[in-house]
Amino acid sequence: MRAFAESNGDSVVCIEDDDVINLHVHKSQKSEMLEEHFEAN
Repeated sequence: MRAFAESNGDSVVCIEDDDVINLHVHKSQKSEMLEEHFEAN
């Protein structure tokens, strides 16, 4: 997930621990990032 976000986002912050991943992404244009999210869930 981190690699996909970093390769597609303009600004990415990812914080991980044993149980939780907090991912915050800024993107200047709509992209497949939302599509990827909804396909995975």
